[in-house]
Amino acid sequence: MSLIKGYWLSSGKKPIYKEENRILHQEPPKGHDYVAVYKENKIVRIDIDDYSHKTEGIDEPIRGKPRSEAILRYLDDKGYKYNAIKTEHGVHIIMLLPKTLEIEKNKPNWYCAIGVKLEAHVTKVFEPMRVNGIERCFIKGSFDNEDIDCLPSALIPIQKGKNKGFLMNFEEGDRNNHLSEYAFYFGKKSFISARNCNINIFTKNSSCNF
Repeated sequence: MSLIKGYWLSSGKKPIYKEENRILHQEPPKGHDYVAVYKENKIVRIDIDDYSHKTEGIDEPIRGKPRSEAILRYLDDKGYKYNAIKTEHGVHIIMLLPKTLEIEKNKPNWYCAIGVKLEAHVTKVFEPMRVNGIERCFIKGSFDNEDIDCLPSALIPIQKGKNKGFLMNFEEGDRNNHLSEYAFYFGKKSFISARNCNINIFTKNSSCNF
């Protein structure tokens, strides 16, 4: 079994041709850039760019260290199983889609519950594996490794702006969104620790454990 359904030819990080005209290869193409194509509705890819594409400096470090190091340490300390690929600017982390909270679309440059900026990709996800002739490598796991966990609630993207406040009065239908903002706000204010979080949010239909 595998997390992917095949490979497309690419130019750099992007597949070439329109999707309906692409050939799905069952083996990595030789002598050409390519991407691996994940199966639909199965995984979430967390993309963390540690270094700014503009300045090449560390972007929003955590205690002076790249964000990806902190997230990988969090996952390892908590015993989560995942796959990870080293990229030019950071890391891609592959886990199963969360069961408790839906990520309904791709979330570029959002903040998760513990206040770390990341990208979450859930629709039409492909993995650039040879970029401009340079192979990317797994630092943990492989495409054949399906023994991975669901994305933990603490890493689910919940807020676009880092300094956005939260509402205390909200309608029934907005409860999940605003409770997420509430948790994020207090996490940012250090009422919860990025290393030792224990907040339970109970709603009518779901619960999350950070």
